[in-house]
Amino acid sequence: MSELKIRLLRSEPPFDALREAAAASATDDPALRETVARILRDVARRGDLAVVEYTRRFDDLEVAHAGELRVGADALAQAAEGLDPELLGALRRAAENIRGFHER
Repeated sequence: MSELKIRLLRSEPPFDALREAAAASATDDPALRETVARILRDVARRGDLAVVEYTRRFDDLEVAHAGELRVGADALAQAAEGLDPELLGALRRAAENIRGFHER
């Protein structure tokens, strides 16, 4: 299995690095929106095959199938151990909010 390349943001409150990353990812660029829409349509049409191809293209990660992209519970727990407790709490609350929204 190929190694996942995960970028960890080490930040202390008030989490300036996270704000900068969020601001950099926000855009109203119509061309970018169309590119994303095209990718989403492709994934909806071709499923895991498209996910594997885009993973290779954008993440430079070679996998044989989408199942290799799954991050195990042990790896997630290890990554969480290194997080600031306040940030980890915020991420857990966000996950609960997202889950609750979609369950409704």
